[in-house]
Amino acid sequence: MLRKRLEQLSVAELQRLANREGVRLPEDAEKDELVDILLDFYEERREERELFTNHPMRIEQRKYEISLDEEIDYGEEEFPFPREYNRTGIYLLLRDPSWAFCYWEIPQTFLVRLKKEEFGGLFLRVHRGTMDGEGFLSEESFVIPVQLQDRSWYINIPVQGAAYRVDLITMEKDREVLLCRSNVVHVPVPQVKPKRPGEVSLNSDILISISALHNREELFFPDGGVDSTSSSSYYGG
Repeated sequence: MLRKRLEQLSVAELQRLANREGVRLPEDAEKDELVDILLDFYEERREERELFTNHPMRIEQRKYEISLDEEIDYGEEEFPFPREYNRTGIYLLLRDPSWAFCYWEIPQTFLVRLKKEEFGGLFLRVHRGTMDGEGFLSEESFVIPVQLQDRSWYINIPVQGAAYRVDLITMEKDREVLLCRSNVVHVPVPQVKPKRPGEVSLNSDILISISALHNREELFFPDGGVDSTSSSSYYGG
């Protein structure tokens, strides 16, 4: 397995791997020779580890070992993750009952074509609806304008307890063109954590007592209402 993975690397990649591990290589070494040298190096390192590890520790270690090649650090430069996959798609993720995160990709070739044509704008159409046996049924929607350079957007969820889907749409020659459609997410209704047995809940009387306002004869509230028991007044401070 390890030999197969090493043989898939180029000569330059094998040389960088050897340099990272501190392995000396002969000049003008062929690819097969580089693979053999690296195989010997990793095998020797494995034997050294087993030599300086007692028997119980070796048994425990082997429980978590899968293969020799997992300990090789190939580095990020040999296997970078692409920033784009050159395909049109949009995806919807629920962050919490109030917010969802939407991200999308449009290939550069398609963006260039959009700019050349009668491009009238790009927007997200957020659908709220329900799920039944036939799929998603949209009940209402709202629009979020976005720019061509945008790749993601946080969406405020107006109503909980419903299903949501997002369409990525462009305007071309005064008509809507659907580019892609997201997955459907269900937004649950937020619930207050029920009180545990024996848990004390602070009612208004207790809050007034611990706030040192219990000796005041009259309380004023933000809405202008007054809880009055006498003609005296209290404005705070």
